[in-house]
Amino acid sequence: MEDVKDIKNLVSEYISGLENIDSVRYHRAWPLIAGPSLRRTTEFRSFENGKIYVHVRGASARNLLMLEKGRILKDFNMRFPDARAEDIYPAR
Repeated sequence: MEDVKDIKNLVSEYISGLENIDSVRYHRAWPLIAGPSLRRTTEFRSFENGKIYVHVRGASARNLLMLEKGRILKDFNMRFPDARAEDIYPAR
């Protein structure tokens, strides 16, 4: 029974540790940052060197992402001030 508690504690510590990984935090926040119009048609992929890479589903989602770019960058930078996002790159 003690082994079960140890495994449970290890899993709990592992999951808690994920919250400290920036990419996990960005991925979890993306639906809120993207907003209702983009949350179903986009998916956060990565953040590298000031660039947010987003998977988009279709041309209309890509166009909307580019229209919302300023708002998204502002929201992302407010939530993660140390990240300093400068641009968004859509990918299919």
